[in-house]
Amino acid sequence: MLLTTILTLAAAPQEAAKTRYEYRSDFVSFVGRDERGRVAFALDTNRGRDRESFQAEHFGVLYAEGTGWAELAGNGEVANTKKELAAITSSKHYEYTGAPSSGLVIAGKTNELVLTIEPFTAHTHRERKTATFDTGSAAATLTWKGRTLVGRAIWEGCYLPDTNLIADPDMDFFGDGWHGLYALVEPRADAPKATTTTPALGDLRLHLAAGDVSKLVLPQQGFLQLDGDARLAKKLEFTPSDWSQGSGFFRWPARWRATWLDREKPAKVDLALVDREVILTWVVGGFAVAIAKGELEIDGAKHEVWGLAQIIR
Repeated sequence: MLLTTILTLAAAPQEAAKTRYEYRSDFVSFVGRDERGRVAFALDTNRGRDRESFQAEHFGVLYAEGTGWAELAGNGEVANTKKELAAITSSKHYEYTGAPSSGLVIAGKTNELVLTIEPFTAHTHRERKTATFDTGSAAATLTWKGRTLVGRAIWEGCYLPDTNLIADPDMDFFGDGWHGLYALVEPRADAPKATTTTPALGDLRLHLAAGDVSKLVLPQQGFLQLDGDARLAKKLEFTPSDWSQGSGFFRWPARWRATWLDREKPAKVDLALVDREVILTWVVGGFAVAIAKGELEIDGAKHEVWGLAQIIR
C-alpha cells in the first residue's frame, strides 16, 4: 500500500494491542530540481503486527529527467526486529532520523541519497472509528549521486486497526483503484524571470479512491500549497481519461483532469501521464507509477505542474 501515520507519531515502539492485526504506513514523496533538471523520489515504509509477530517493508522509486526511472536497492520486506509500529522502521538500505512532526531525514546509503525534510505542516486529517489518515507537506532537499535538488515533500500517514496488509493482503482494499498525484507547482517556463533554478511555488496533492480505503480517506480529496498558503481542494472533481489497455482485463489512464474551488474561485489542472513504469500486474488490475506533467490554472494565472503519479487499477 502506498499510503501512510499521524503528525504526532511517537518515536518509540508502541505496545501490541489486543486485536490480532495492526498496520501503519508512512509515505513520503519529493520533487525538486537543480540546474540539470527535476527528480522525483518516493519511499513508502509499512509496518504490520499479526498477534506478536511484526513485519515491515520498503518500497521506493526515483525518476530523473533525461535518464528516466532509476533502479533502487532495498525494495521488499525488511526485518522488524524492534517490533516497531509507531516508529518508522529503518533497514540497511534506508535509515530514518526524526519524525514527520519535527523534521525527517531519510538516508539511503546504498542508493547514494539523503532526503532532508523540514517539519511537515498538516493539511488534512481523517478518522473512521480508530483508523486515521493524514497528509502534510514541507520544504525539502535531496542529495543524490553528487546532485543537490531543492524542492517540496508530501507526506501521507495511515493507521489501520484490525488490518495488516503485509501479513494478510486485501485485494478489495482499493476496490476499482487509486489515483494519487504528488506534484511540484512552479512558474511556467515562459513566465517573466522564470529560470531553471526558480524556487517552487508550492505543491499539489490530489487523490481519487475506491474500495474500502475510500471510507477512510474520502473518494476524492486534495490540497494546494501555494506561496506558503495551504488550502483544501473544495468540490474536487478528479477524472482519469484517455485510457490505454493493460496486460489484463483493465486499462491505464493516460491523462488526469481535475477541477475544484480555490477560495471560491474555479481552479483546474490538466495532466499527461508519461513514462509509466508498471510495478505489478494481475489479470484484472495492476500497480504502476508515472510522471504527471501539465498546467494548473488558478485565479487568472497558469503554473507548471510536475510530479509523481501512483495508479492502482
